[in-house]
Amino acid sequence: MGNLVLSHNTTQLWLAPVLQDVKLVEGDMLAADVGEATHIFLSSLCFGPQLMEQITEKLSKEAVKLQCLATLRALPRSNSVFRYTGAVFAEMTWTGVEGTAIRLYSLTRICALENSDHP
Repeated sequence: MGNLVLSHNTTQLWLAPVLQDVKLVEGDMLAADVGEATHIFLSSLCFGPQLMEQITEKLSKEAVKLQCLATLRALPRSNSVFRYTGAVFAEMTWTGVEGTAIRLYSLTRICALENSDHP
């Protein structure tokens, strides 16, 4: 199976129908209200280990509706709340069309609910 490569032109076409429901927030992740967020992208390339730990802790407690976390840096290994589900490659301003890896995670509590026999 090949890697998925996203570029501005391709994502523009298939994301157009949902863009009206997307809320982009730029700011301090540790101060942000993430309670209603279903998908979060962390441009975490320059985040240190301590900040990644703090963000992971915050999201595990507050992001109750989170379905997918996408991040440029891997989450801390001590994390047991998020499950790595794979990666996609996307073109960035500092890369060519080969892109850079965006790591994808889901909350383990969401995974448990999806795999549950209970309705």
